[in-house]
Amino acid sequence: MKNPWIKDGKFVELKGEELEGLSAEQHGAYIAAKTEADAEALKANFTEQIEDLKKTSASKEEIEALTAKMDTALGEMNAYAVKIKALGEKASKSEDPKATFKSMFDEHKAKLDNMKEDKSSVSFVLKANQEYGDIDSGLDFAQMQAGVTDQPVRRPFIQDLFPRIPLSTEHLKYVEQDSVVRDAQNVAACTSVTTGTKETLLVSDISTVRIKDIVKFCIDFVNDYPFMRARINTLINQSIALRIEQQVLLGTGAGNETNSIDLYSSEFNAANPACPFDADIQDATYTDLLEAMAAQIVEFGQQGTYMPDTALVNYCDWVKFIKLSKDTDGRYIHPNFITSNGLQIAGLTVRWSPIVPANTCYVFDSTKGDIIDRMATTIDVAFQNADEWEQEIASIKGYVRMNFLVKNENANAFMKCSDVETAITAITKP
Repeated sequence: MKNPWIKDGKFVELKGEELEGLSAEQHGAYIAAKTEADAEALKANFTEQIEDLKKTSASKEEIEALTAKMDTALGEMNAYAVKIKALGEKASKSEDPKATFKSMFDEHKAKLDNMKEDKSSVSFVLKANQEYGDIDSGLDFAQMQAGVTDQPVRRPFIQDLFPRIPLSTEHLKYVEQDSVVRDAQNVAACTSVTTGTKETLLVSDISTVRIKDIVKFCIDFVNDYPFMRARINTLINQSIALRIEQQVLLGTGAGNETNSIDLYSSEFNAANPACPFDADIQDATYTDLLEAMAAQIVEFGQQGTYMPDTALVNYCDWVKFIKLSKDTDGRYIHPNFITSNGLQIAGLTVRWSPIVPANTCYVFDSTKGDIIDRMATTIDVAFQNADEWEQEIASIKGYVRMNFLVKNENANAFMKCSDVETAITAITKP
């Protein structure tokens, strides 16, 4: 039977009684033919766009991308036409063909509407007199700047201030002088001496702790965007390095935390009888406080064992107490023992870090601490953890085994001031 929607070899849309008079099989064939006609119109639209793109400065990749969109759209619409035609043929064999087809078609109509909407949004209008505003998808052709702008992150450096002891086992044992008596005597000629000179040695030990992080990622994602693998590696390494930094400065030494500068440091006391500074310094400043802390450390080391070389400060404190400090006449104070770059104070290298608490500072001899290192940062990738293999998920893990060691006899080489403002007041002469 001749299809009423074909006239002069072209598809003609049916309406009203013509459409109602179609059998279920014809109705399926009609919708299929209409979908095919829409596909041909879409193909013509795409082809025109592609030809116009070729006349512009569009890249080969842009033209290929539009061609791929066209092929995908046409493939989906033609496949849909075949499916709807088959539904009509199937419905024609039921007891109530038209009702059956309507029910079957309603289940697929939303998909057809969405398909048309999706495909129509792909195209853009090309006019004979093209104007700039006629292209509303210009961002699709914008130049892409290379790289990714990351959020600010601090640069870890504290662990690099100390020498490293590489380990081949989990634990390190070391020997310290627990007690010592030096009791040389003045005696007369040809007489014996009674002396209590002796020493006691103590064997101590320290264990490494583990610092670990893990990131899960989709394998297909990394395969599609290879640069992300390098970014994931960088992210893991940064995360571990920042944790090491925090632990070396502020770790509690309890549980799974490392020992730290803060843990070993004694608190500055202006009235310490070994080297008192209470109410002694005229118009005391932050630099005077750092000098006083360093002097007490030197004194604790019997003026020869400890030589403070580093001060860790809070940057805002440094600006407030040093760079912006002025005398009573409003003139900036710049002591002659601060170098031109402001990072050296009487032999102390001044470093600042965001993790140094405000109104707090540390002074120490960096040669008296060690980073014990069982294993440098290691990166492992696993593809078969639980059901991750089935889901194409991989896990990348970074971990390190380390700790911070200051031997008991060197603990006095580290000092902190937990209240800079109060300490400056305490050393200032009334």
